[in-house]
Amino acid sequence: MEIEIGVFFGLLAAVLNLVLCSFMLRMEGKMIRDGRLPLKGILCMRDRNFYIYRNFICVTIIDFAILYVLVREWPPSIYAVLISVLMAGVWTVIWHSIWLSPRHMPNSFYPRAGVVSLLGKVHLLYFAVQYFLGFLGLWMVGYMMVGLRPWLWVVVVSGLFAAGVYFSTLGWDFLTYGKFKKLPSPRD
Repeated sequence: MEIEIGVFFGLLAAVLNLVLCSFMLRMEGKMIRDGRLPLKGILCMRDRNFYIYRNFICVTIIDFAILYVLVREWPPSIYAVLISVLMAGVWTVIWHSIWLSPRHMPNSFYPRAGVVSLLGKVHLLYFAVQYFLGFLGLWMVGYMMVGLRPWLWVVVVSGLFAAGVYFSTLGWDFLTYGKFKKLPSPRD
């Protein structure tokens, strides 16, 4: 029965991720149509690989793998949960401050320096939850590595493969679009 419960919660996490990604994509389109986001001069979710590959495919697989392992091999220690919450919060604050920077390329989440759109606020919450799950998933892999939990090879390999593709497309977007504007030189 454990396997069915793990599969159920893994699929639930995957479906919730797909629903949230679709919601944010529709929200972006509506904000553009309503004039709350400019049509030009910002990067939209559709412009980057992260929505095609990272969020819709990779994060969905990662969420399935993490929830499957968490339910099947529950419970992680309270320390793992607390440290994961803390790390996700710190990571979210760090990225939020980077995205608010005047050097950051405008996008549908942060259309101007120091401005967070409604979509950006929704994404920030999504980002924090995903990183919490990611850090908790790393704890579970650590438990498996030291023998505190049995290896669930198919799930771990698929989750780690999806994470590898996720970070590869992150690099691809960074090289393609850049993340920061060039500062004017003192000679300008």
